[in-house]
Amino acid sequence: MTVRTMTPHLNLIRAVLDGDLTAAEEALRAGADPNAKDPLGYPPLSLAAGRGQVQMVELLLTAGADPLLLDTRMGASALHKAAQNGSIDVARLLLDRGAFIDLQAPMHGHTPLIDAVWHKRLPMVEFLLERGADPDIRARGGYTASDLGPLTGGDDLTPYVEVIERARRDRAARAADAFHKAVLAGDVAAVQEAIARGVQVDSRSVDGHTALLNAAREGHAAVVALLLEAGADPRIVDHATMKATPAHKAAYMGHTEVVRLLVADPRLELNAQGPYNGYTPLHDAVWHGHTETARVFVEAGARLDLRGHDGRTPLDLAREYGYPDLVELLEQAERERAATAS
Repeated sequence: MTVRTMTPHLNLIRAVLDGDLTAAEEALRAGADPNAKDPLGYPPLSLAAGRGQVQMVELLLTAGADPLLLDTRMGASALHKAAQNGSIDVARLLLDRGAFIDLQAPMHGHTPLIDAVWHKRLPMVEFLLERGADPDIRARGGYTASDLGPLTGGDDLTPYVEVIERARRDRAARAADAFHKAVLAGDVAAVQEAIARGVQVDSRSVDGHTALLNAAREGHAAVVALLLEAGADPRIVDHATMKATPAHKAAYMGHTEVVRLLVADPRLELNAQGPYNGYTPLHDAVWHGHTETARVFVEAGARLDLRGHDGRTPLDLAREYGYPDLVELLEQAERERAATAS
């Protein structure tokens, strides 16, 4: 009778299937390759992950098992198997060792998140979303993780959809927050990246300002240019203070280059009067003595005759506050317009 001796590799596979840590360690010490697949094309790590064997998974990873290695039959990763099983501890180990959270199995395009919903593993769904899984990836059948109700026997997946929708909202809020921080910092590259990712350019920060309002107030001309090019609306006012337009913000602070960009946008309401004091952007520029900023408004055709709630025109303010250069600018503009009209 011939006694058939198993190789270290087959001993490792047997140990994983049996959940026998001691035998697995012995096989690895005997030279078993932790990445060698079983006869059906499954890596030891995938077998252990699918069974929720936390210690076995850790042992295999320590021995060099590749968390990115796919099975031969379906192209699933160990993380797919952990998602199907619902073992969060296994999933955490795999992700901490470099597993790709949004990997799509080539046969049907499932991500681990889609598998977690399909197998009705709600805590796993929550965990994967917390770790950044993308809920909007579509499988080959065109469905996302939110669309699986009809494909799972008509099960009520409302709790899963609610969790995913909440994650989408949270992700959008975090992206918007990072976007507004980049705008305030004048970080052109970060703003460009956010726009390329599809951030809502007219979303409001926690202080009620749009990105364009903040950029105009801070004088970040390059950011203002990017925002306008991306479609940011220069007519939107702030909700937190004076209901001012971006032009009011830039005029008040004397950001001449920003004002040049704004007045070149045909959507700008050049003569918008703020509801708090009735001042136009030109009023604001004159009020704070910003001659060159006021000049841009005058050259763009801003009205000179509008009065604030105090009854003053921009010229009245220039005279009252003692700005001779602005008085000269505005008086000359009035003469030129009168001559043109006659």
